Amino acid sequence: MKPLSQAGMNTSVVEEYVNNALRLLNKGNLTSEEASWVEGNLTLARQELSSLEASYSGFITWRYVTIAITVVAYAVIPLAVYFLLPRAWAYLWFKTRRKWIVSRKPRRR
Repeated sequence: MKPLSQAGMNTSVVEEYVNNALRLLNKGNLTSEEASWVEGNLTLARQELSSLEASYSGFITWRYVTIAITVVAYAVIPLAVYFLLPRAWAYLWFKTRRKWIVSRKPRRR
């Protein structure tokens, strides 16, 4: 299993929680309020990670479905152009020339 961020999941919230806690820990000499705030941030990061891990399989499934649909759409475009473009061209050609008057060419003797 790839790390969640490499798999394409948005882990910015977790990173923000951890970075906030690390910033305060690097300060040193924490008060009890600051220590509880760091602990709260790490708890929130842990909860967010567990929810991301729980939704990982569904995320990967939908990602593969999206990739498959994109590949099929790109494969169908040339076929659609090959079959539909001549028909559209002929339809437009007949529509624009519908009111033309065709006269018989005089015979040469």
